Amino acid sequence: MAIENPTRICNQALARIGAGRLDNLETDETPESIQCNIHYEAARDALLRNHMWAFAADREALAQSATAPDFGFSYAYPLPSNFIKLRAIYGDGGTRRNTSVYSHKLEAGSILSDDSSMKILYTAQISDASKFDPSFVECLVLNLALRLLPPLTNHAGTPAATQLWNELRTMMPKVWAMDRDEQELLGRDDQATWLDARWYGNSGRLLHKLGS
Repeated sequence: MAIENPTRICNQALARIGAGRLDNLETDETPESIQCNIHYEAARDALLRNHMWAFAADREALAQSATAPDFGFSYAYPLPSNFIKLRAIYGDGGTRRNTSVYSHKLEAGSILSDDSSMKILYTAQISDASKFDPSFVECLVLNLALRLLPPLTNHAGTPAATQLWNELRTMMPKVWAMDRDEQELLGRDDQATWLDARWYGNSGRLLHKLGS
């Protein structure tokens, strides 16, 4: 299996819309490379945030900030630099917190809480494409192709765009279901999220869902 990298992923997206290839995403100075550099990281991070991908899960015991919140909570815990999305909070004994009982708030790059310790499960910003799940790559290629289609081909709203939308809309629920089946999940994470449910709405909502 080929090892993925951003140039390879961008070339797959460019091929889907009939645009020119890149030699190197970092050094090329073509319209294709300019647009890929604009859209690649945004498409990647939106897709990471959109689902609890198994390959992007990370855990960390957070350190308290030396500065407590002015009011409302007793402690602030700065989030990891690669934080994308909170999945769960755990207590001292490793037990998952019921977040409806143990209040917390994400604010200004920190978790605010009255708990004197903070352990989290979160989605990390994975920039090393060689660590991507193959199904994530497939979705990222389609998402990126949709972002590149208007500036590089002026074909937004055409049958080519509709075909890409339909492929992505068909693929995502299957990919998410397969990824969830491979994870050890408890409680609410076994259920479809509101984001999952919105997938089944009309395709006009897809841009919002994928962070465009």
